[in-house]
Amino acid sequence: MPGIADSLTEHHREFDRLIAAALDAAEARDWNGYHARLAALRAALEHHIGFEERDLFPAFDRASPQSAGITTAMRAEHGAMRTLLARLAAAAPAVDPEGCVAELDSLRQTLRRHSAQEEGMLYKACENLPAAQAAALSEGMRRPPEPGPRSAATDLDVRGLEPPGPMMRIMESLLRAPGEPLRVRIHREPIPLYELLAERGFAWRTTPLEDGSFEVLIERSAH
Repeated sequence: MPGIADSLTEHHREFDRLIAAALDAAEARDWNGYHARLAALRAALEHHIGFEERDLFPAFDRASPQSAGITTAMRAEHGAMRTLLARLAAAAPAVDPEGCVAELDSLRQTLRRHSAQEEGMLYKACENLPAAQAAALSEGMRRPPEPGPRSAATDLDVRGLEPPGPMMRIMESLLRAPGEPLRVRIHREPIPLYELLAERGFAWRTTPLEDGSFEVLIERSAH
């Protein structure tokens, strides 16, 4: 798969550079720079993860069905990284700079382990894919993430509910229809929810809205 492995590996190096820049900004107490690097990291990582889960992992699973457990583990690690990023985005570094630096360093170590596994197994295996499939993947890597279909999801508005009401309502809805997308409107980013979703095999996409609330689209992860 000419070009794909090298490009994805370079993504990993860029993540490391962005984390290093965010750590430097935190050390200098430059919180505007810190937030800018963190936002760039989150956007870049979401695009990278989105391509892997949408295009690369299914291609690998089709080519190596006996090794499908590798991508299952990778998806779980993606969920853990998304949770760490969400925590960092919601934290106040000026109030707890040491805690934010520790979380950011934890994310860096997680990313490095994850990247080494992908580069050592997944990317090398995908280099042997047929040329047509490799070309399709190359095109998919350049394609921006596709928004989920708004008409296909059940809507759930939990704004105004006191904890643990929002979490309970969301989990109840997922239990009733685990295979159906669920679009949640909530007054604050539900960071503790992400760990539960990752544990139960769900993927999610969170969008901040102009009124300060959040929309979370939850779907069963593709395997």
